[in-house]
Amino acid sequence: TITVGTYSSIAVHWLPRVIKAFGDDYPNIKIQLYEGVHQELDRLMDEQKVDFCLYSYQPQNQYEWFSLKKDRMLAVLPADHPLAGMDAYPISMCVREKFIMPASGYDYDVVKLLDRYGITPDVRFSTIEANAALSMVENGLGMSIMNEISTMRIPNDVVLLPLEPEQYTILGIGIPSLKHASPAAQKLVEYLRLMLVQN
Repeated sequence: TITVGTYSSIAVHWLPRVIKAFGDDYPNIKIQLYEGVHQELDRLMDEQKVDFCLYSYQPQNQYEWFSLKKDRMLAVLPADHPLAGMDAYPISMCVREKFIMPASGYDYDVVKLLDRYGITPDVRFSTIEANAALSMVENGLGMSIMNEISTMRIPNDVVLLPLEPEQYTILGIGIPSLKHASPAAQKLVEYLRLMLVQN
């Protein structure tokens, strides 16, 4: 059994096809997923409850790191928002908005972005579920900032705009030591890097 810590968005949008390919080649290896926010996943790795994690790169990361893809950060707006027709959403406008905080306030990428620009948003709601945040935006309760992968294939009537200035996170694999990982975990990391790495 391989245990993998991951964001829910990665589990939904990236992992099924990799797990399918891996399972076709190694049918006797089971894969168990633990989903959570970055802090929870780091704790699971510290406690040796997962073999490795799939999440965003953080400068304080103490683990061996393998980048997979850049992920744009987007403004998520109601369809009738005054800026919905713009090409991009200025980050500075967040101070004037009712803000819906993803990951119940524990989204490292969003919190650090707002901190970097000295923005303290008017947080009206927070939720762990991306679908719930998108539904709140759709119903006019506020706006949000989310990683693009969190917004994929979700049928909400919202407007997604790139941020101005553009912002990205790096999604990849954090692992205590690839060299000392189990052969099964090493092989799954190999599949992930072959199938997901952004050329």
